Amino acid sequence: MDLILPRKNILKLEKVDITNKEWLYLIKNDTRHSLKIEGIVASEKDLKSIIKGNYDQDDEIINYFSTAKHWYSYAIELYKDNEFDLRKATIRQIHKQLLSESSNEKISGGFRNNKVDIYNAPNINPPENDIEFWVENWINYVTYSLEKYNIYQAMARIHNYFEGIHPFNDGNGRTGRIVMNYILLMKGYPNIVIKGLKESDRKEYYKALEKGDIGVNQVFKTTPNKSPQEIDKIINKGNFEYLEQLIKRDLIEAFDNYICMEEQDYYTTEELAKILNKKQDTISKDIRMGRLIAKKQQGKWLIPKKYINVLNNSKSAMEEKIQKEIFCYTAKINDAFNYGVGICLDEAMDLMIAVENQKLLKELKDFLDIQELLKNKETYYNKNVKIRYITSRRQNHNENSLLLAIKISPELFKKIKNKYNYKIIVIQENNEKKWINLGASKL
Repeated sequence: MDLILPRKNILKLEKVDITNKEWLYLIKNDTRHSLKIEGIVASEKDLKSIIKGNYDQDDEIINYFSTAKHWYSYAIELYKDNEFDLRKATIRQIHKQLLSESSNEKISGGFRNNKVDIYNAPNINPPENDIEFWVENWINYVTYSLEKYNIYQAMARIHNYFEGIHPFNDGNGRTGRIVMNYILLMKGYPNIVIKGLKESDRKEYYKALEKGDIGVNQVFKTTPNKSPQEIDKIINKGNFEYLEQLIKRDLIEAFDNYICMEEQDYYTTEELAKILNKKQDTISKDIRMGRLIAKKQQGKWLIPKKYINVLNNSKSAMEEKIQKEIFCYTAKINDAFNYGVGICLDEAMDLMIAVENQKLLKELKDFLDIQELLKNKETYYNKNVKIRYITSRRQNHNENSLLLAIKISPELFKKIKNKYNYKIIVIQENNEKKWINLGASKL
């Protein structure tokens, strides 16, 4: 189940009010966790005072909060204008703001020109020279990676590579995490919080980076003039699965926090359990697994009523979704006639097509030999399009219906989509998915 895309379809980042106190508290959490990873303790009291405008706390806390607030709000503005702005000057300025008025202010904003070791990173030796060129290479790789991978796969590689370069003498972790969120927001995703308050969370983060460092370290044995494609091939000698899953988990949580900002009506886990005829523990598990949009408030989970169906996590939710929502996943032919969803996979689409009247199939003879299909369960069109007969005829009000799995080109589908009486339903194939509008469906 894709847990990211439905959330991204809901989130309207351009409408986020950056003066909203809830948004500021998300940055507060980011500040607290990120600084703790660096061994800097920021208490709830400190951060609440900073949000209220009281600046009597340590420079590190104030600097991180104000830097994150500035660059995250700027990134949202760039997203509104469909712009992407990532330069060496951006990285240096973020670092400069983080170290402002600190003991390391003299080195703020300047790339190092010396050897440096990374704490808790036994698999990597950062480059000693040409740091400016390595950062340029990283910026080029950012664009390439965002185009090639899904968002959490891309960000795992981007973040690991940046931390491996370790472009500054101090503050690389803080800078890297703010830069990561800056990129996410420019691409329309929420800023995430890498957990760091607990020792177990910090160890998980270090371990995830360590696994990817193996490939990043191989990159540094070459030169910074290699193409993004060459860099990517070398980087992937490392294992990014751990960091991908960590970022994916934190991204889901961030989405839910953003989505819940605008919501007023919620179910408790107890209330939703009764509605869906489930155990309360099952609802809590669904939340932890990301199968429900929810936020935690005063130690209790709250699920926005508006979105209990959007991730299709239960039979009851599915039945309610069919009545109220615009799409669904289903293998039931009856459901197929009400809603449609399509997945586009590069040059072809795998569709399940429910044809409401068997007689109409005769009109599809230009690309479908129905008699051959019924006889052999599958046939081909122009040797490229495979059509598979899935269900037998049903003895009910849809008795003339058939459910077919048809692989056709987007061009061919455009020609026939409004001509025949069918609806498109389920599709789950591979990991790379691109969503599109199909007929009555609207995603």
